[in-house]
Amino acid sequence: MITKETTFSLTDLKRNTRKVINKAKESNLPLYIMDRSKPLGVFLNLEYYNNMAESLEDLIDIELIRNTPLDDLTPLEDFIKEQGLHLKKTK
Repeated sequence: MITKETTFSLTDLKRNTRKVINKAKESNLPLYIMDRSKPLGVFLNLEYYNNMAESLEDLIDIELIRNTPLDDLTPLEDFIKEQGLHLKKTK
């Protein structure tokens, strides 16, 4: 959500680049860069970005599985054999 605390002007970014970068590092929120009161871009800290990218990848995988006919899926046991993997048996 765009708030005063998460908004920086393009001039702020030019004059105080390190400040904006540090705020992005410390914050777990997206920081919005504005140009003449219009959103221009977003700064994210690396952890926030990685979490977002991983969540998106998970959603894409889920959608792919939902749209795959059951006949096209490989049973887990067959996949394990094809990959040359071995499962440890538990007692």
